[in-house]
Amino acid sequence: MLAGIGLLTENSRALEFVKRAALNDPTPSVRKEALYRLSRFELGEEVMATLETAIYQDTEVDVQKEALYRLSQFDGEDAIQRMVDVAKSHKNTSVRKEAIYRLSQKRSSKKAIETLDDIVYTDPDVDVQKEALYRIAQMSNQVSVPRLIKVLETHGSVSVRKEALYRLSQKKSSKQALEMLDKLVFHDTNRSLQKEAVYRIAQFPNDKSVPPLINIAQTHEEISTRKEAMYRLSQKASSKEGLEALETFAFDDPSVSLQKEAVYRIAQLPNPRSVPRLIKIAETHDDAAVRKETVYRLSQKQTSKEAIDALQRIVFDDPEVSIQKETVYRIAQLPNSESIPRLIKIVENHPNRTVQKEAIYRLGKIRDRRAIQALEKMVVED
Repeated sequence: MLAGIGLLTENSRALEFVKRAALNDPTPSVRKEALYRLSRFELGEEVMATLETAIYQDTEVDVQKEALYRLSQFDGEDAIQRMVDVAKSHKNTSVRKEAIYRLSQKRSSKKAIETLDDIVYTDPDVDVQKEALYRIAQMSNQVSVPRLIKVLETHGSVSVRKEALYRLSQKKSSKQALEMLDKLVFHDTNRSLQKEAVYRIAQFPNDKSVPPLINIAQTHEEISTRKEAMYRLSQKASSKEGLEALETFAFDDPSVSLQKEAVYRIAQLPNPRSVPRLIKIAETHDDAAVRKETVYRLSQKQTSKEAIDALQRIVFDDPEVSIQKETVYRIAQLPNSESIPRLIKIVENHPNRTVQKEAIYRLGKIRDRRAIQALEKMVVED
């Protein structure tokens, strides 16, 4: 019905016909087609007023958005101002979001960008605030990074600040963005945001993320945040610097709880990277609680002969009987083919009677013919 109108775009009668169709036709698809045809006329007050009327008064949201799209195809401050008004005042959140998107395409317009800044703080719907933030984040670092930082520092909603934090973390070429995340970890009063910032720092490449993660793990006043930094360091499996830092924490951190956390994080790494370090900690650490934790983590490395052999040595060499007994228990949890001969050796050769009894007890708990035969032999020999 409207196909021939495109040939009459300068005709006032054609314009009047298209306006009526855009506002009054009962079929939404026809109204949308009329809006398209309307946008092909020269922009003037009549055209803009019709588009604006459709944006606010059409009964179908899809038609409202179509009118908004057609309005956005025009340049000029008048068209931008009308989009600003829609973004700030339309009662439908999805239409406001559409207006925000269309404004974000007007990147040379100071008014458009300032409107997005304002909506982040003033829209009554948090989802709309986040949409404006997202659209700001799609702009160049020069435009977006200072604005994202401002939101992080001043917005009243934790949810919106987390969104700003995430968007800032996507700016991986921006030194300013990384510095802000690091600052937030140490100075923000919200603990969940601190941890979120640690996570976001960890998403940067190793050469940028590992040094600040080490610093957080070493110096942050909050133990839970330091643990989070250790966890994120352990995800940097290819970083020698990060792994060495975890080993240092296992020995030198003033908190035994954090020393044990470092042991746990080392243990999550593949055997070739973790087992030698766990053995070193288990055999040389000053604190019995940390050695006990490390014995447990070594016992989880059941596919590593190096780890299992280390447990056997610890049973005989650790200075604490309690650790020797703990290691006997951990050896007993190994597959029978590994545990039974090692427990028998402990019973036959260990100099401490208490440890021998522990090994006998653990053998007795294993319902295996070889274990039973070994116990029977011990009874006869005794």
